[in-house]
Amino acid sequence: MDGWPALGLIAVPQDEDSPATLAERARWAAFDASFARLDIVVSNAASGVLKPAMEMKLKHWRWCMEINAFALALLAQHAAPRMKDGGRIVAMSSLGAYRAIPNYGFVGASKAALESLVRSLAQELGPRGIRVNTVNAGVVDTDALGYFPNREALLAEYAARTPAGPVLTPADVANAIYLLCLPEAAMINGTTLFVDGGFAISGWARRVPPVSRGRPPSSPAAAAASAARSSSGSPPTAWTSRSSTSATRPPRTRSSPRRAQLASR
Repeated sequence: MDGWPALGLIAVPQDEDSPATLAERARWAAFDASFARLDIVVSNAASGVLKPAMEMKLKHWRWCMEINAFALALLAQHAAPRMKDGGRIVAMSSLGAYRAIPNYGFVGASKAALESLVRSLAQELGPRGIRVNTVNAGVVDTDALGYFPNREALLAEYAARTPAGPVLTPADVANAIYLLCLPEAAMINGTTLFVDGGFAISGWARRVPPVSRGRPPSSPAAAAASAARSSSGSPPTAWTSRSSTSATRPPRTRSSPRRAQLASR
């Protein structure tokens, strides 16, 4: 949003008397000294441990949950009193909140908790004119993606499976956040907006054509083999693909007694 003053703030999950908490209070005090009100909060801080869930410890669970989910609660607690004429709170999530992703178990669980918290905050803050929503973004090639050992595979899969295009940019995600902050979005509350070009809804890669309902085009050799089977009276062969199986069934020559009675009526 060009021309709007912005300030980066950190919600640190710490004890009340910790130095980090005191520093956080000082930052909010500095905010109050510079601004009369707060309009928009984007909770986009994220961290986690990329390991199998069977290898994780309690400290890893707390790490993921406190930074990815609980930090939003702290931000909302500080921000809501400063949103005097209503406002917007937008949290950033990922597909791991819904899908099982290797080495992403604890992070995915924290993102699912984040989206649940968004719904609760939307219910609590809605009467005050504050709208709380989630933006669930697809694979964006940022510095954070460099920590994933399978970065190249993630980008390649995203490019292959996304109907709207092979690349999702930070600007695409920022534009979605902007839409949620417009006055026209005043009745959008407690929902998750997917910004992934259709990646999450795609069952297979774009390079794999969908299976048609009829028989696939046959080669000359296959056509000759089919003609030979027909002339010899052999039954048709079922066609099997990776995603479906279809077979031709011979027509029924006799009706059941029940069908015969219905036909006579």
